[in-house]
Amino acid sequence: MNKRDYNYLVGSGFHIFEQKTSELFGDYYDVLASPNYELIFSSSKSFKSLNIRKTGDEGEGFDFALVRALILNEYCLNKQLSVETLVLFLKENFEKVNNLFVDNNYRTTKANLEKLESERARQMFPKAFE
Repeated sequence: MNKRDYNYLVGSGFHIFEQKTSELFGDYYDVLASPNYELIFSSSKSFKSLNIRKTGDEGEGFDFALVRALILNEYCLNKQLSVETLVLFLKENFEKVNNLFVDNNYRTTKANLEKLESERARQMFPKAFE
């Protein structure tokens, strides 16, 4: 994540919750937390990803691309999006993303994201679902 995006997120109420960097390989795992959700930025072997989870939840959460698909009502779920594209979407839709993760909405959001995960698996591996 670039410095400008980092500063935007910190200025929008996020703080560093966890940060790990491999000195040997440059891989990283950064968690930025807000009151409603946490953003997990990671890079391993040059593959960058952005996940999102409800604040306080354990695990890796959901691929942020699924949150984007949920907001935009997208049905093609197997395309790769860069972390930069996803962060730009977050900045442009900050309130919508936040509203998905407020306590009153999260149960529905989680169920919808789980459905999208299943649908993406069907799109990526159709023979496995025959």
